[in-house]
Amino acid sequence: MRPSLIAIFDRLRDSITLVTQIRPADWDDAATAWNIAHSRINNAMLALEAPAPPTVAGGDDAVLPAPQSNITKSVFTRMVERARDYIRDGDIFHVVLSQRFSIPFHLPAFNLYRSLRTMEREQVDIDILTEQLSDLRARLTAMEGLETERTALQEEIATLRQLNDDLLEERDELDAELNAAVLALLTPDDADDLERILDAANGEPHSTGPAPETDMATQDSAPASETDTLPVDEFALGSSESLVPPAPKPLSTLAAIDITPPVDDLMPAATTPLFSAQLGAFRQRDHAEAEISMLLETFADDLAVAELTVTPATLPDGKNVFRILTQGMPADTAAQICEALWQRMVGCLLKAVP
Repeated sequence: MRPSLIAIFDRLRDSITLVTQIRPADWDDAATAWNIAHSRINNAMLALEAPAPPTVAGGDDAVLPAPQSNITKSVFTRMVERARDYIRDGDIFHVVLSQRFSIPFHLPAFNLYRSLRTMEREQVDIDILTEQLSDLRARLTAMEGLETERTALQEEIATLRQLNDDLLEERDELDAELNAAVLALLTPDDADDLERILDAANGEPHSTGPAPETDMATQDSAPASETDTLPVDEFALGSSESLVPPAPKPLSTLAAIDITPPVDDLMPAATTPLFSAQLGAFRQRDHAEAEISMLLETFADDLAVAELTVTPATLPDGKNVFRILTQGMPADTAAQICEALWQRMVGCLLKAVP
């Protein structure tokens, strides 16, 4: 006997597919067989969609009959002993013994099937919800990790901002200290020292008194040239750009060169003036000593004869400053050292040795 209608249950999609057979021997033509098959499937679909017949439920206080096993206790005991013998002989190492229990069911079989399907679907729904809950928990854990990372990044940004503020404040303080050091270095006597450096470099004598009278008819005056320049007019003021030697300025901005008689008419100088190059000024001695080490390592050839020393001094505001100075040397030697350092972006200030 072959079924005329088959219901295929898809547990994955939770659907039912109805299938019917068409036997060519039972029909005279294909169109009639096709129409009968469609009618059979449609009637089955209407029956499935119709409400289920009412179920007579038992009372809550009804006594359930005791389940009956398909084997007796003695038979099950012998099964257990036989399994043990197999294990001791080494034939098996694991066995599952079972027995079937039954209980009377007085309602239609379809009601039992419908109840089992409902229970099964509820279990599937529970499994799906459990899986979704597990996925949700994983997402929440990932979000918590991202939130932790975001908080850490915010703290790091706040720390960097505070560090930036501290660095800016420290930079302003250093700028103020360097400006104070420059003001202390460029005293009124420094203008005369710079003029003496220029005179020595140009081979001209330096006059500290009023210019002697000359015969304007026979002696041409020697006005200051607009191209005369200073080696440097200020020390570094705290930024990398300030280390570049400044643009040439007219010498007349500091002092006018005196009109002097020919060199042959002057008395020879008793001693050759010495000059010292200042390469930096620091608030702390250890910073100045560290700068000396760096300069000697970087400019070993240029500073070979410099003999750098740290000389303490007191600024007008009462604060101490430690200056990096070279030994006393002729003007051309000091100028050569400063020229070499200027080309490498290192500040250099010349001062006459008292």
